Order: sequence, then C-alpha cells, then structure tokens
Amino acid sequence: MDMVAVSCQNCGAPLDVPAELKHVTCGHCGTALVVRHSGSVLFTETVRQLEKHAQTMQVEIRQLQIQQEIERLDREWVDIEDHHRLPSKYGHGDVPTLELAILIWICGGGFTIACAIFFQAPLWLMATGVAAAAGLVIKLLADSYQRDRKDYLAKRDRLVEESEALLTRYQRK
Repeated sequence: MDMVAVSCQNCGAPLDVPAELKHVTCGHCGTALVVRHSGSVLFTETVRQLEKHAQTMQVEIRQLQIQQEIERLDREWVDIEDHHRLPSKYGHGDVPTLELAILIWICGGGFTIACAIFFQAPLWLMATGVAAAAGLVIKLLADSYQRDRKDYLAKRDRLVEESEALLTRYQRK
C-alpha cells in the first residue's frame, strides 16, 4: 500500500495516509478531513469547509430558482392582466375598475333622467336597464381583476419573503 504525506488543513500536522484514501481524521487535533487529489498535488480540506461550501451552493441554487419563479410569475401576470383589459378600438385599453363602474352608473343615471324628461317611458326604462347592466358587468370584471391581482401579488410576496429569509439566514452563518 502506497503512503502519501499530507498536512492537516486545521492544525498543519503532517499525516501519512494511504494514496487511495479519501477521508481521514487528524491524529493530532481530531479534525475530519477530505483528502483531495488535483493532478499530482495532494491536499486536505476540512469537512466543515466542504459543508459550508455545499450550504452556500444550496442557498445560491435556491436563490436562482426563486428568481426564475418570480420572473415566470411576472410573465404570466402580464398575460393575465392583458386578458382583463377592456377592448378598445386601438386594441386593449385599461383594466376595469370599480370607479369606472360607478362612473357608468352615474352617467347612466343622468342619461336616464334626461330620457325621462324628454322622451317616452320605454326609452328611459331601457336606458336605466342598459346603464345598470353595463355598470354591473364592469364591476364584476373589476372584481375578477382585483382577485387575480391579489393572488399574483400574494404569490410574488411569498417568493420575495422566502428569498429575503434565505439571505438573512445565510448571512448569519
């Protein structure tokens, strides 16, 4: 069995170990070591250093995964928000809001009053129904948009919080 000379990474003590050995414990300080072969060079590394390096890599990998999830979520949200936008003659317009629904109800009420003053009963009754229905449709669309937006923001906030917590835990170590 061929023996090689290496030094303990922790205390510097000389160690004679079999050439094919991968793990050793220093007889002087008791540190668990990994024997590394890099070409013709042999050296030791403490298991603690390797564990810390592995933990760093795990944190970095998870950070990348979270960033990719946030980017995917943002791209999905752009599509969802476009789907919610009200059609206009130039493509998609604004997203529906409660304010728009209220404005439609107010304008519809004004139009209904004008129709009641100047026209016969069927026209102002029809104006009332159209204004009420249009306002209701816009309100329902606004509610759906707000629900989807709230879900998107909650998912995104959870990912950002996970990322920040991961960094905080990592920086404490």
